[in-house]
Order: sequence, then structure tokens, then C-alpha cells
Amino acid sequence: WPVALIDEFQDTDARQWTIFDRVWRGSGSEERALILIGDPKQSIYGFRGGDVHNYLAVRGSLPPDRLHSISRNFRSQPNLLNALNGLYARAKTLGFGESGIDYVQVESGDPDKWATKTNPQPLQLRLLAPIKGKPARDKEALTRCADDIAALLNDRSANVSPGDIAVLIDANKRIEALRELLIARNVPVVGAGRASVMDGVWAQDVQLMMCALLDPSDEYALRGALATRLLGCTASDLARMRFDAGASDYLAVLDAERTLLDIEDQYADASTRRATTLAALYKALAGDFAK
Repeated sequence: WPVALIDEFQDTDARQWTIFDRVWRGSGSEERALILIGDPKQSIYGFRGGDVHNYLAVRGSLPPDRLHSISRNFRSQPNLLNALNGLYARAKTLGFGESGIDYVQVESGDPDKWATKTNPQPLQLRLLAPIKGKPARDKEALTRCADDIAALLNDRSANVSPGDIAVLIDANKRIEALRELLIARNVPVVGAGRASVMDGVWAQDVQLMMCALLDPSDEYALRGALATRLLGCTASDLARMRFDAGASDYLAVLDAERTLLDIEDQYADASTRRATTLAALYKALAGDFAK
């Protein structure tokens, strides 16, 4: 392609940039163009291997007339933009240390859009008391964060739901620590760490179900599948199956079919592929067990 646009350029590393540069600029053809769009402030977290030094080096190699900054923001409340502009104006060059990143002030692109959604205090800073030791400081900061989120959700006047809240953290271990703190406060939470979905408890439950489907004659595999969170048999149910041979098949089919109906009702409106897949698994498991 004669023209390429790379979005989220701050998430690239030096090796990736070398490839792009060689393909679109190495040929020396004036008919080729490479457009880079990115925000160096986001690359300080190193998401997906992004390297802020690579971004800054590339930016520094370009002539000033090829550099353009977006000065209008259409996604954020005007009061929040004003607060951030004021905060970094006071910080001056200390905002991002010696990283070479500069804060570019922005204004609201459509202030009338937020006329009825204005938050009088959109930016709040929490100053923690000095604590010795980084682990202790991290624990205190995450605890305060969890407390603030729980308090916000319990405030009915705030009209905020869990899905409205996002927390940006620079390390997976802190994500896990915050997740535990939020769960302890009965706050539903989804973490976006680097852990594989196959390592989760739900993946283990699906694996147990698949094992039972692969070998319906394996009584232990079937009991393991029935005891998963997906099918929900209790220890008492499994004990009855073990000692009451006449009730075994009936109880297994009953619990599986009951769970199937619950799942189908829950996802009736969503019509998701996941619901269809789970329903098929439940029906197959119940049918095989009955045989």
C-alpha cells in the first residue's frame, strides 16, 4: 500500500518500527506516506511491549512541520479538561519528569454536549501520609482506592455502576491485589492483566465438563462436571447419587436440565453465542448421563 496509518504508535517497539520504516520510507519514493498517530503519555506503562523511548526517538527524527497535536477533546467533560490543564500547568516541567514527554493543553470540542452532565469536581487527588517501604505504600494506596470505589457505588446520588469505573495500574500483581480488595467489598470486578483466560476457574469448570462429555461412562468425571459452578450440584447432591443408585440418573438429569433452563432464561434476550454453546453442552451432558 502506498499510504499506511499506524494508530496507537506508542505501543510499538524499536524492532517493529524498523520494519515499518524500511517498508514505507526506505524505498525513497515520494509516492509513499507513513502516518503515525499516538500518545507518548500512554506508553509509559509499556502496554504490549510499547517503548516510550522508541516513540520519542522517532518523533525527534521528524521535521517540526510534520508534527501535529490534537487540541480538541470530544470525549471528556470540559471541567475535567480544565482541571487537568490547570494541574499540569502548575507542575510545569515536573509533570513527566525527564521523560521528554510534554503535556499539550486541550479544550472541549463540543462543550454544549456536556451541558446536562457537568461534574463540578471531576478530578480529585488523594494525598497519603508518608509510609516507609514500597509494599506498605502500595497496600495503602490500593486499599484507599478500593474504599473510594465502594463508597462511590454505595452513593445512590452519584448514579454510578461498576461498569462506569476503570482503574489504571502499572503492574499485574497490583491488579490482582486490587481485585481481592474489591471482591472483599462486594464490588464486581474484571481485571485486564496478562494472565491467560485458560487459567481461570471458569475455564477449569468447562474443562471438567468437556472431560465428562468425552467419556460419559466415567462416573468420576460426570460427578466432577456436575459439581462445577456451571451445573451447581452440592456435596449433598453428589452423596445422594453415590448411595442411592436409583436416584442417580434422575438427579443428574434434573440438575443439568434445571441449570440449562436457568441459563437459557438468563441469556434469552442477549442471544449470545456463548449461551448457545453452553446450552448445547448441558443438553449433551444431561442426555449422556441419563443413558
